[in-house]
Amino acid sequence: MELKLMSYNLEWMANFFVTGKAEFYQGKSRYTGRYGRKPKDVQMVCRKIAGVINDIDPDILGIQEGPPKISQMKLFVKEYLDDKYDVYSMEHTRQSIHALVKKNLPIQVTQ
Repeated sequence: MELKLMSYNLEWMANFFVTGKAEFYQGKSRYTGRYGRKPKDVQMVCRKIAGVINDIDPDILGIQEGPPKISQMKLFVKEYLDDKYDVYSMEHTRQSIHALVKKNLPIQVTQ
């Protein structure tokens, strides 16, 4: 069996979300301190990221500099990746590491 693996550094994906919530940021870009700015159009950026992921179509995807909460990563997967991945995470305060594993792969994954 072959698996397609991918790693993607999403560079401050935490800024795509309302701080501490599984809710996409909707406001205008503004300075947020040392962590940079919110994107001017979060949905456009998410669609571009999802486009790259969907074009490559990995079985397992490692996310670096992802959002701090697993619930936020799950929202991105649901809204932009057709909910086709299970999300495993190592939560952190500002940025987290996530592993997205395509559902229904004939392998067992445990956290």
